[in-house]
Amino acid sequence: MLPADLAHHAHRARDALGAEDAVGLLVKPAARDAANRLAHDGAAGHYERTPDRVAGGRSRHGVPLALDLRLALQLTGGHGRAWNVFAGAVARARERADAPCRWAGRR
Repeated sequence: MLPADLAHHAHRARDALGAEDAVGLLVKPAARDAANRLAHDGAAGHYERTPDRVAGGRSRHGVPLALDLRLALQLTGGHGRAWNVFAGAVARARERADAPCRWAGRR
């Protein structure tokens, strides 16, 4: 089964599967697969539909997913939306200052 098909099923079964499993096991790989094929519109669509984003981005995946969405939007020309998503990710990261972030310390 293709990663995009798995992500579609994960989105539809998000209540039964759970957001953490759906995002970590299915949706992120599908979005990365799309980005690797330079299908940034597809990647943005996967990131926008993640159960985590539907739940308000409050899990451990929230900030990294928002940053990945920001990049996909920027690569598709959605610069205004990309900056809005980035600002939201920064705000959530500041709220969760105790949470580890893989981008900490980078400039």
